[in-house]
Amino acid sequence: MTHLIPFMTAGDVTWSAQVRHLKTPGHPLHLRLTTRMAQTRDAQAERVLLELTLGEAEYRSLLRILLSALNEQAEQSS
Repeated sequence: MTHLIPFMTAGDVTWSAQVRHLKTPGHPLHLRLTTRMAQTRDAQAERVLLELTLGEAEYRSLLRILLSALNEQAEQSS
């Protein structure tokens, strides 16, 4: 199983992502986004924000959307 990979921290909150291949026909990818808060009773407790199972086409489409938004932001700031 793929581990959660932290990608953002703000204050005591850490956001993490996990992407793993499923061993089913079509080999879809499962995306999981979670948060952890360091100042809670159980600092290891995760809160699942989003779980998606995507085929390759949908995964690539999502990546295009994110990259497009990132490119637009870079163009606006230059």
